Amino acid sequence: MVGVIKSGGNSYHGLYSASFQTPKLQADNLDDHLRSQGLTAVQPVRNVLRLHQADLGREILQDKLWF
Repeated sequence: MVGVIKSGGNSYHGLYSASFQTPKLQADNLDDHLRSQGLTAVQPVRNVLRLHQADLGREILQDKLWF
């Protein structure tokens, strides 16, 4: 889910964030219920997932228009 809220101001502001997921961080959720249904193994995540986000803001016209 992505939410966009009003942002801006009369001074520079910014944000940077990053997250990642590797196969080493994946849990094995094979429980007794799944084994009873005949499942013997789960397929792990094969690739590293990286997510980077950045945000920058400043006024264009003071107290009226921002980016």
